[in-house]
Amino acid sequence: MKNRGGLFDGWKQVFKFTANQNMKGTGFKVSTIGIALLMFALLIAINCIMANSQLKESKKDKDAVMDLEDTTIEAIYYSSKDEQSKEVIESVIESIKDGVDIEFVVNENEDKVLNSKGDLVMVSYMDENVLKLEFNIGEESLVDEDDVKTFAVQFAAIIDNMRYSMAGLSQVQIAMVNASEYVYTQVVDVDKVNEEVDEGLMIAQMVVPMIYTMVFYFMVLMYAQSIQKLIVTEKTSKLMETLLTSVKPYAVIMGKVLAMAVIGIGQTLLWVLGGVLGYIVGDKVALQIYPEYENYIGMVIDLMQTDSEIAFAPVGIILAIIAMVLGYFVYCLLGGLSGAVVNKIEDMSGAQMFFMIPTMIGFFAAYLGPLMVESDAINTVFRLVPIISPFMLPAELIIGKALMWEGLCSIGILLATCFGLVFFIGKIYKNRVFNRG
Repeated sequence: MKNRGGLFDGWKQVFKFTANQNMKGTGFKVSTIGIALLMFALLIAINCIMANSQLKESKKDKDAVMDLEDTTIEAIYYSSKDEQSKEVIESVIESIKDGVDIEFVVNENEDKVLNSKGDLVMVSYMDENVLKLEFNIGEESLVDEDDVKTFAVQFAAIIDNMRYSMAGLSQVQIAMVNASEYVYTQVVDVDKVNEEVDEGLMIAQMVVPMIYTMVFYFMVLMYAQSIQKLIVTEKTSKLMETLLTSVKPYAVIMGKVLAMAVIGIGQTLLWVLGGVLGYIVGDKVALQIYPEYENYIGMVIDLMQTDSEIAFAPVGIILAIIAMVLGYFVYCLLGGLSGAVVNKIEDMSGAQMFFMIPTMIGFFAAYLGPLMVESDAINTVFRLVPIISPFMLPAELIIGKALMWEGLCSIGILLATCFGLVFFIGKIYKNRVFNRG
């Protein structure tokens, strides 16, 4: 059969065949959709948890408000030792009983209910013009002591507010009287404030690239090794020898590696999309839980945008995506190289160094380099080296830490590396197929 003239003629057919073979399994579909749904649910749950946490914190700061959610107090039996205290307490109970899920039973015998489970006895009396309240918990009662203390503080605060209102004080005046520290002085050092903001920004600029580096690392491990196994397995088939008489080895390598790379990127993007949608929906749900909810992820993004005009800029995001895709393709090709140099599956472990050594160098240089190396020149070199840049450049372009010219140069180098590896691996692949044994 006569060879086709173009080096890459037929790669589309190889691409289509490889993609169909790897996507038709039930396991692939279940894992792809299942993880996407898991990411969606996880991000909603995280937002809801943070909203509930902020809601609880806000409730702790509210004074003179009955906050008895999930309290163990079911009923309060009230008795008074004098008419003056009885009048005050009954007025307070009347004002709050509709807003709390507690039953108030007035004028019950104190001794009769002290041993009743789930019950609490409140006794009021005047002592030298001071209203005193006693809260008695029976020996067999299931009421939690902390709940009683919370109720006592809030109940007393409401009595104070009512007392000030009856004296003709306005709400502002009541707030002034109730404040434990109404006048507060503070000396602000602007330089220190700026330093704290810079520290927060520095931490954010370190954490975001680290998260990306870890995600990219696991992507490479997950899919590049699959490419190695795929190429070794199919190389032992007579079908490959027949295929190589009609399709150039470069087209075979291009088609197979590109198919696996596209599958890997497509899966990852679908999972990321599930997370993004979960983040958006979760943010809306969180606002329903707590209208004053502050999304920490949004705060980090705003902080970085304030510091850098190019952070999360559309051009930076586009360049980051291109750099990530090309970098991922480079590592898929390195996985293909590991598969091209061996003819038997049992020999795969020895050939993995062609893939694992660059992977480990790239991962650790990107993960630890910015922490250990302060030189801008060295970090610029890291962004241009094709085995390191895929692990660090995309995240740094998005947060505005890398310059646009660095992104463009790195993309050009990655593109040249891809074509160089395709030609190199294609030659090795052809020689190994026709010269096995």
